[in-house]
Amino acid sequence: MPENPATRVGYRFRVSETKTLQYRTDGPEDGPVLVLGPSLGTTWHMWDRQIPELSRHCLLCTSDAADD
Repeated sequence: MPENPATRVGYRFRVSETKTLQYRTDGPEDGPVLVLGPSLGTTWHMWDRQIPELSRHCLLCTSDAADD
């Protein structure tokens, strides 16, 4: 299956001097926003199988937990 052309991966946001939050967005910029968060001990990759279908209609924002 080809990757969604609206996929934008690799954003990083500094939460504090020692922590950053990595997140990605997928889908149409004008779509309704759906935020998908990780469970403890997981990464945004837990949503990989759902992203292709959900991103057809929604702007998805998925993130990893803040790290050191």
